[in-house]
Amino acid sequence: MILTHGLGDRSDLPVPVWIALYVAVGVLLFSFLALGLLWRSSRFGTEDGVVLPRWTQVVVGERSSHIAQAVALVGAVAFLAVAWFGPTSVATNPAPTWLYVWVWVGLVPCSLLLGPVWRFLNPVRALARLLRRAVPSRLRRSGLPARVGRWPAVASLGVFLWLELVFDHSDEPRVVAGFVTAYVLVHGIGGAVAGPRWFDAADGLEVYSATIGRLAPWGRSEDGEAIVRHPLAGLAAMPVPPGQIAVLCTLLGSTAFDGVTRTSFWGDLTRDLGRPDYLITGTLGLLAAILLVAGAYQLAMRATDVFSRYADGTSQAFAHTMVPIIVGYTVAHYFSFAIFQGQVGAILASDPFGRGWDLFGSAQASIDYLVVSPRTIAVVQLAAVVCGHVVGVVAAHDRSLEELRPRSVAVGQLPYLLLMVGLTSTGLVLLMGL
Repeated sequence: MILTHGLGDRSDLPVPVWIALYVAVGVLLFSFLALGLLWRSSRFGTEDGVVLPRWTQVVVGERSSHIAQAVALVGAVAFLAVAWFGPTSVATNPAPTWLYVWVWVGLVPCSLLLGPVWRFLNPVRALARLLRRAVPSRLRRSGLPARVGRWPAVASLGVFLWLELVFDHSDEPRVVAGFVTAYVLVHGIGGAVAGPRWFDAADGLEVYSATIGRLAPWGRSEDGEAIVRHPLAGLAAMPVPPGQIAVLCTLLGSTAFDGVTRTSFWGDLTRDLGRPDYLITGTLGLLAAILLVAGAYQLAMRATDVFSRYADGTSQAFAHTMVPIIVGYTVAHYFSFAIFQGQVGAILASDPFGRGWDLFGSAQASIDYLVVSPRTIAVVQLAAVVCGHVVGVVAAHDRSLEELRPRSVAVGQLPYLLLMVGLTSTGLVLLMGL
């Protein structure tokens, strides 16, 4: 990309590194103690909310979604036209920025504010409805087997993250075009054969948006009506089908790997590698980061199981607590990337095919690097990591009041607290590029 999605170095930080670490860990410990003293009963056991007015139900209803998806499908065709037939350089073709910034990064704030927006807008759903008409009835299915869960989405996300973080030509417009075309075909055909439930299980972007959207103030009641709710209530009600924990670990581990690649250690390790060795090393590094996160989480849950009042363990019960941590890390790692590189998508949109056009009057514009200061970026990064972990601790404490034996609530949370301290410290160190 024109700008990497790495972060500013430690000189951007408003405080020394050691102070940032002490403050972050201190906030977590204080939160843990305060919750233990003041929060004595679970408050988010149900996803109750206030039903929104009838006109709102129409706006966010299925018919409106189908219209939005049809419009988005036209936009997807335009995107692919630019990616396939526009300029071959990322410096003049906006398609890579549209994918990596506007869609991938933009999905997080949009889902936080509005809920699972990709499900509402997903253009591939519209394509699948069209293709399904051509599928013989004997071949049609109604979703994937329940035991499959969201493991297909893990594969979908893994391919995208490998492309973004490991593949050394990920910013080339034709590579982006090939990936998006393959993505659309796979999920379009899958949705045509298996029906709409395919996307709930296999579409990585949709599962990602739905996962982050659990923190949105909007949701659906059991009757399917749109409601306004407490964000932590929506988070606590997050379903955990097979593969959902793997989705969370993949998202968190990939962000950690992104931080590792910005360190001097990674630079020294890969500087003299040839392309095949670089790709192998990057692939193994990405897998290792994901497995380390998964291992740390499972280790903490195994230790917590000792204090559980139920026999089926706690790994699924506490899975939702990882979501705010993922959001915090994502904001920290991508904030400056979105602010600066995101402008490129708007600038290049005026002449997407390199024909000398100026459709929106921005062809001669340039990136405004003064829109936010390095100090502001650093503060947002630190706040995002700390706040994400604090919200995770709050969600974990609330769930522990239901899952752990009453006399063991405090001590039973210690493994999870240690996990939070470790993730916070590691996240800040990687954030600073040490």
